[in-house]
Amino acid sequence: MPLEPGHIERMAEYDWQSNLPPMCPKCGYNLRGATTNRCPECGYIVLSKEIKREAAKLQALMQRAEEANDLVGIGFKVALVGAVLLVVGTVLGTQGGTAPILGRLLGFIAGFIGLCLGLAYVRVLRLPHWARDELKNPPNNGLAIATIVLSAALMVLAFVNW
Repeated sequence: MPLEPGHIERMAEYDWQSNLPPMCPKCGYNLRGATTNRCPECGYIVLSKEIKREAAKLQALMQRAEEANDLVGIGFKVALVGAVLLVVGTVLGTQGGTAPILGRLLGFIAGFIGLCLGLAYVRVLRLPHWARDELKNPPNNGLAIATIVLSAALMVLAFVNW
């Protein structure tokens, strides 16, 4: 069923005034400029209520993805503190006492927390590629990878005898 240009965009109008384009509920294809209510990518017939529902889901996912950089940054700092605690506990462990056990335990806990926060980056990967370009604060891939690697290494090192 042919529609006049811009009909899909008008179907997607919603209250929160986002500039996100309408997308196919089945495959996530960007429907901006579509001339029919059939997705050109997968052939799915698009209904206005589905477009609004998918737009709301995408909006919520994008808001969580915007927070990912902050969480990854916190995770990196926690992992660095854990690395310092692990090293200090190991150095003090040469003198005996409970410092090495406490340092390893705190290092492992900090590594676990850092890993969980670093994996917040996965939220960004769930977005369609075109939606990632719409983010105000684009993801910091390097910081996310550094946080995940440092945290995982910290967790492993907490159990290795030096």
